[in-house]
Amino acid sequence: MLYASHNGNAFVGIPTGTVGAINELRVSVDLLTKGYHVFRALSPACLCDLVLLEGRAFRVEATTGHRNREGKIQYPKHDLARFDLLAVVLADAIVYFTDIAELKSLTEGSP
Repeated sequence: MLYASHNGNAFVGIPTGTVGAINELRVSVDLLTKGYHVFRALSPACLCDLVLLEGRAFRVEATTGHRNREGKIQYPKHDLARFDLLAVVLADAIVYFTDIAELKSLTEGSP
């Protein structure tokens, strides 16, 4: 299969590890287009998926999410101590969550 089909919010026919890598790259591109310096982990065992530089280093965790029937965003739980910015990748958007003031602009306008 050259291209996997996309069924709503889930990739069909693509291993979950590959979907995770795709979503990390989607977050990287989004942050790069917003003017941030972004670095990607080389090992799947690293403490975080990405590092964002904005005056100092921030740890970024990318995760796959979806909207439930009521439109609420759902995603797997993550250890809050392992990241500064959570990027939830939906089929049609990336939504950021953080409590860090320097990164709050990323959460503005999130659905």
